[in-house]
Amino acid sequence: MKALNRLKNSSGFTITELLAAMLILLMVAGVVAAGVPVASNAFVKAVDGANAQALLSTTVSALRDELTDAQRVSVSDNQLTYYHAEDGVKSTIGVKLPAGTTEGTTETNATNRIIVQLYSAYGTYSNGVKVPEYQLVSDAAATKNLNVVFDSVTYADGVVTFKDLAVYNTTRSLTDPVVKTDLSIRVLE
Repeated sequence: MKALNRLKNSSGFTITELLAAMLILLMVAGVVAAGVPVASNAFVKAVDGANAQALLSTTVSALRDELTDAQRVSVSDNQLTYYHAEDGVKSTIGVKLPAGTTEGTTETNATNRIIVQLYSAYGTYSNGVKVPEYQLVSDAAATKNLNVVFDSVTYADGVVTFKDLAVYNTTRSLTDPVVKTDLSIRVLE
């Protein structure tokens, strides 16, 4: 009898208290689980933003370095043609569309998928298409599906202006850039 009284007087949790505690724990776990994808997405966007900003900065520096000694500058079909003052080499900064697309089709709407490239007068040809001597922004630099693009290039009064020089994440959006700027460069001419 003493043992039975001792069991009745023992402090502990009732089944109702245990169920209430488990319910609270489940609700907290649900809130945490719902927040993980949101936090993960925010982290990915922050990393994309930092990478895109670095890529845009690299592109701006490369364009400034390339065009500081440019002379006899002209623009035609959204391509900038110029000659280097030092060696007289003719070069063109143009666009590269993705393989299998044609300019003006729905796959290339707006400013999407255009990679800044440099073509030299000494460039080679492959299947009738001029192969760039080098890209100002290489495929290796444009990592994580980030591509540098520009909407248009103009030249007036000794200033080259790239309108909407932007970085897009091609896996996320081809209409909403990660970062974007206009760039004006005074050339030697």
